[in-house]
Amino acid sequence: MKTRMTKPVPKNCRKGNGSRAFTLIELLVVVAIISILAAMLLPAIAKSKTRAQGIYCLANTRQLTLGWLLYADDHDGKLCPNRTNSYESWVAGILDFESIHTDNTNVQFLVNSKYAKLAPYVNIAASFKCPSDKSQVSYGGHRLPRVRSFSMNHAV
Repeated sequence: MKTRMTKPVPKNCRKGNGSRAFTLIELLVVVAIISILAAMLLPAIAKSKTRAQGIYCLANTRQLTLGWLLYADDHDGKLCPNRTNSYESWVAGILDFESIHTDNTNVQFLVNSKYAKLAPYVNIAASFKCPSDKSQVSYGGHRLPRVRSFSMNHAV
């Protein structure tokens, strides 16, 4: 009778006693799958961020509208005045794209009743700015964000 010669199996390949590690190929496959899933989710996340900014901007507009209505209720149905460079206006200062005015960055012109007629009704500076507005002005060698996005025509 012939006896069969078998090769000895290395220790790390034996069942039950070997190490249980991932191979490089398995790790690369997992990383590839995760990156594909992340690439699919990024547009959805960006879209939801844009939608949230739109909702926040709409809420700010609503807050300003309520302030205008409350002002009109307290002043015999008259609108809040809109005068250029006057403290007798809905907000003080002008909204422009020039860097020589501090009106673009002065929060007190929005929320201090000494400067703005609408201040007692809307006293949160963030209500005057849309969160998607990233515009800035140069002043004194610095780039500063604007404090408001909303303005009104002088004809009103």
